[in-house]
Amino acid sequence: MKEFATTQTQQLVRESKPPNFRSPSKRKSLLRWLRRKMTPGCEQQQQHKEEQEKAYHRHRTMDSSSSSGSEKSAGDEMSSQQPPQSNGSRQKHHTQKQQQQQPQQPRRRSKHNTRKPSLSPAQQALLNYVPDYLKPFVHPYHGEFCYTPIFQPRFIAQLMAEGFLPVATKGMLLPKLHLQRSVIDLPHGLHVGKSVRKKSKRFSITLNQQFDQVIEACQQQHGRHCWLYPPLVAAFRDIWEAGHVDAAPLDPTTGLPLAENVKWTVRFYTVEVWNVETGALAGGEIGYTVGSIYTSLTGFTKEDSAGSVQLAALGRLLSEKGFHMWDLGMDMEYKKGIGSELMPRETFVSEVHRVRQTRGHLVLPVSEPPQNCKDVIDRNNPQAPLAAAAAGRVAATNVQKQEPEKKEATPKQAESVTNDTARDSNSPNKEHSPPPSESDVPIKKIRKSNSRRSHNGIET
Repeated sequence: MKEFATTQTQQLVRESKPPNFRSPSKRKSLLRWLRRKMTPGCEQQQQHKEEQEKAYHRHRTMDSSSSSGSEKSAGDEMSSQQPPQSNGSRQKHHTQKQQQQQPQQPRRRSKHNTRKPSLSPAQQALLNYVPDYLKPFVHPYHGEFCYTPIFQPRFIAQLMAEGFLPVATKGMLLPKLHLQRSVIDLPHGLHVGKSVRKKSKRFSITLNQQFDQVIEACQQQHGRHCWLYPPLVAAFRDIWEAGHVDAAPLDPTTGLPLAENVKWTVRFYTVEVWNVETGALAGGEIGYTVGSIYTSLTGFTKEDSAGSVQLAALGRLLSEKGFHMWDLGMDMEYKKGIGSELMPRETFVSEVHRVRQTRGHLVLPVSEPPQNCKDVIDRNNPQAPLAAAAAGRVAATNVQKQEPEKKEATPKQAESVTNDTARDSNSPNKEHSPPPSESDVPIKKIRKSNSRRSHNGIET
């Protein structure tokens, strides 16, 4: 009998395929399920019980007045067997039913929910620099950062044209507006050291040739989880491939430009520095231009002195093409070495607004072949004439030092010399005698000069 029960259980499990329960509570439910399957008539009893429960709950929801004249069902017979309800419970049930039948009014929002979150003084100061047409989309975060979930290229170009530096985190764009901006006034503010100039002949420079290699090298140097996240890189690529994006003030409701003739051109660049001997990529950076202002975003270096040479050559190219300011972002020590100075936030934003429309025609040479960095530095050096003039002055000073100085005689000295000359010429006993011979030299001096002693003390 036991074997038959086991076989029957296995057959039932195989036919109905119940779930594989592993916890103790699931095993109990499995046993109950098997017991119902094996016991004849158990399923009909369970269905009948469920129907009774449904009828009971249906009767509880029905109105007592409507159910008085109707025929009693199985559920009504069961409800009649229940103890009668008191007047208080009936009144309570009737009140609850009336509340359910009344249409629910929308809940009024409390004052706590309608109150806008308060901004800190730093956030309020940052919000003042966000234009009105960008305020629905850009919100102050903390410190110098705002946040927005929008990564569209046109939107990022709008932020660039307003003075914000776009960086990103995972799923969020963080436009940054520094309190103090590190900038270089071109062309005379750029400093190029002698050692950098000597080492620059080993490298050549190009623009907009290798977008993917430059981005990958920047991510390798600063870490895969740096602010160059894929959505932001994709937006940079779109601007780089398009050549330029024209930003303009927009209407926040319609999204259309507020003025037809107003546009701010934004261009994205990649800078590559190559080793002349090996042809390998030695350094580079990414950046963008707004008017006559070039902004460096981030860079990398793979060889010694390649980063310094790249900065020096790029600064000379910017000066040659008419750019008047080089924006380096946050302040760092190596930036001070090439001539950077700090500019307040208000001054920087006003400078961007001044040149973003009037000088948007400036373009860097992107289609030219590789140029030797030393030639670029020497060709576009604004201090070369001054250095040549200084070198000429130093050479003239050295020549004057080599010549003997002739002192002018005073009037008294000149008069005494004249009198002595006249007296010598008028004296009758004065004879021009030849220089004294060796016989006229005193004997003591001759003996002293010719006397020598050997090592054993004998005079020679």
